[in-house]
Amino acid sequence: MPAFIDRTGERHGRWLLVSYAGAQKWNCVCDCGTQRTRQTGGIVNGTSTSCGCTKEWHGQTQTRAYGRWALMWQRCTNPNHRSYKSYGGRGITICKRWASFQNFYADMGEAPDGKSLDRIDNNKGYSPTNCRWATRKEQAQNSRHTKLTDADVTAIRSDRRTSKTIAAEYGLHPVYIRGVRSGLERTSDD
Repeated sequence: MPAFIDRTGERHGRWLLVSYAGAQKWNCVCDCGTQRTRQTGGIVNGTSTSCGCTKEWHGQTQTRAYGRWALMWQRCTNPNHRSYKSYGGRGITICKRWASFQNFYADMGEAPDGKSLDRIDNNKGYSPTNCRWATRKEQAQNSRHTKLTDADVTAIRSDRRTSKTIAAEYGLHPVYIRGVRSGLERTSDD
């Protein structure tokens, strides 16, 4: 049996964990004020993020826009989400206005087919002025990993330090640096 972890006071999604209820369950309070008892696993892995109050938007929880909005929140606020390190973990935030899906939807509308939410400046947070709907190709061209100039590529290819050392300097993954050195990765000018 795993060791007990006291999670009192932790926030997961809209839940605030108030007290342990026993049998791997927690007494929680949702941001809307509703009190419920929830399984630890569902809270920690992000499958239970609220009492359901966020489903008040007349079926909009089944829309692509809602899915993109919910994913944005998970990436930026849930340390257990697989992408948290690249978003919330590196300081990417969400503007206060977009705490409400209704405001997000009013600003962005429905996600067009084949497009998802993209930050125009990858070093800034999610806000109406920094977001757009973009295709995978547009997002790939806007990635942190495609921002190397020709001069950067030349410098990396001639640098004899380890890929790990160079990657840390550029804020990239060592595998990407190895790709640049072997000619597999392109610059932003290609």
